[in-house]
Amino acid sequence: MARDGAVYVCQSCGATQTKWAGQCPACNAWNSLVEELQTRPPGALAPSR
Repeated sequence: MARDGAVYVCQSCGATQTKWAGQCPACNAWNSLVEELQTRPPGALAPSR
């Protein structure tokens, strides 16, 4: 499960996903998704719940 602010980026094609998968749905590369944290710029509003 991705942490808040985390996305999974394919190292082969650069596609982004919100959930980890064994295979990139965009380019079909196996084990290419790595977790990266997205940071909000200073002063950005947090998402409302």
